[in-house]
Amino acid sequence: MTQSRKMSLLETTLNIGSGMVVAWFLTFFILPLWGYAYAAHEALEITILYTAVSWLRSYAWRRFFAGKAFK
Repeated sequence: MTQSRKMSLLETTLNIGSGMVVAWFLTFFILPLWGYAYAAHEALEITILYTAVSWLRSYAWRRFFAGKAFK
């Protein structure tokens, strides 16, 4: 059974959104335990950067495995 485009969009949105929340939490609350303290807006900027890189990485892997080499 294949996944519809709508469900793919929902899955991707939930995956990236939840990852972004976890990344912000870790940056803002956990990194200070190792001496890396950031203001909330700085933690958000770092989180956005990591989220963008993660999205690109995920997209590249998805396209790689959807390629003709595996069909």
